[in-house]
Amino acid sequence: RESEVRLQLAMDAGEHGFWDYNVDTGDVFFSPRYNTMLGYEPGEIPMRFEAWVEMVHPEDRKTVVPEVLHFVEIAKPFLVEFRMKCKDGSWKWISGRGKSFEIDENGVSHRAVGVHVDITEQKRKEDVQSAQLRLIDYAAGHTVTELLQKFLDEAEILTDSEVGFYHFVEEDQKAIRLKTWSKNTLGHMCTVEKVAPLYLINEAGVWADSVRERTPVIHNDYASLLHRKGLPKGHVPLIRELTVPVMRGNKVMAILGVGNKRTDYDQQDVKTVQQLADQAWETVVRKQAEEALRESEERLRTVIESVHTGIIIIDPDSHTVVDVNDVTAELVGIPKEQIIGNHCCKYFCKSEKDCCPITDSAQTLNNSERIINRADGKQATILKSVSTIILGGKEHLLETFIDITARKQTEAELQRSADVVNNIQVGLYIYHLEKPEEDDVLRILGANQATVELLGIPTEDVVGRTIDECFPAIKENGLAKIYADVARNGVGVNLEDVFYGDERIADSYFSIKAFPLPGSCVGVAFEDITERKKMDEAINTIMKN
Repeated sequence: RESEVRLQLAMDAGEHGFWDYNVDTGDVFFSPRYNTMLGYEPGEIPMRFEAWVEMVHPEDRKTVVPEVLHFVEIAKPFLVEFRMKCKDGSWKWISGRGKSFEIDENGVSHRAVGVHVDITEQKRKEDVQSAQLRLIDYAAGHTVTELLQKFLDEAEILTDSEVGFYHFVEEDQKAIRLKTWSKNTLGHMCTVEKVAPLYLINEAGVWADSVRERTPVIHNDYASLLHRKGLPKGHVPLIRELTVPVMRGNKVMAILGVGNKRTDYDQQDVKTVQQLADQAWETVVRKQAEEALRESEERLRTVIESVHTGIIIIDPDSHTVVDVNDVTAELVGIPKEQIIGNHCCKYFCKSEKDCCPITDSAQTLNNSERIINRADGKQATILKSVSTIILGGKEHLLETFIDITARKQTEAELQRSADVVNNIQVGLYIYHLEKPEEDDVLRILGANQATVELLGIPTEDVVGRTIDECFPAIKENGLAKIYADVARNGVGVNLEDVFYGDERIADSYFSIKAFPLPGSCVGVAFEDITERKKMDEAINTIMKN
């Protein structure tokens, strides 16, 4: 017996309950720690096998009791886990280990001894971890409200509660914004028709005590609370409640509460609810950030696809094309999926391969002309600007461009036309009729080199000025009105033997052709026929004589 006493003392010191079962009589010795582990006074539990059976949870009793008796009968060691009812009505998880002794010549055991270990905290942690894993899986495809309700449902299960709520605390720490309740609360426990969305903390009931005190609060006797303010009509009657604040720094961010557990809430419940409350907050913050990022990306995608500007997004480290819009894909001539993932030099910077002006030479591009290589082997001229943009927390290059290929071709054609105009021996002025109702408001937009040779007036002296400013005698011969009519009516005229002279231009005869141009403009081509006119007159004189 001395060794057994030592074993019992060792078990009690190690917080293990010791038991010694007489198989023949049904008597069981339960150590003092065995009793106190379940909330009883030492020796209070009847020392009978039936007493242990009655304390085992009904769901576990069906399997555990036969299993233990079987191992005792065949004299084999056993290890089982089950729930036992405490004196206060709560349940504890027990790990039971036993071994048979006093085995007779027939192999029958007449005695068994063992220990019970309280593994409630271990089971609580396992249950919380399992719940957390389920919640992580659930978070991906559900809204914030649905996610919070799932957290509350799990909190109710883990604490054996019937009601639950999760609310946010305003930034100014003066009010609580009601967010959501558990599915069981909304579906079966509460019929309040209208709830104010915002409660001032200094006016809220005892359910807000954890916010005011900034610590978990347990009310295991709600009816006895002197500072309770009552419940709205249709609210589930409260027997007991547990609320915990979610703290970040020195601020309360949210509050999670559960209520109406069948037994008193304890510190194990506080740990469970606090873990879920904190995880819920972190998950909501992350989910809101993900939703904000997704909305931002959707807005960016809408902008990218709505503008008529080509857009290219490039990873500056790998120079890989991350994204392009439809305008870019259309210009390159292949679907965007075939562009994304390629090195940017393949289509957009081929002449600068291995020498990026942005990342390697620290240059800036703003409306710079560049060449894009089309998929069909042709090239397009673009006007490109490059800036930086943060996507997914990483810096990227944002290239925007407009296709100026057609403009460059037009400029080339205009230059060729200008070369032709400047090399012909006929003078050419371009006039714009600024006021259709007035003949004299014809402003010179352009002049070719032949006008200088024919009239001796530099083009810079006339371009931008009105016709009467450049040619003060023009009104006398009615030419201003003729030009204005051409611009107004769109019908050209040919004029021969037009005489003109002023202080700068010697008296001369001109052959003039006025023709309409777009935009209320008129072109006037002319040549000096004074010498030809004199020759004709001389010939006529000779012929007369």
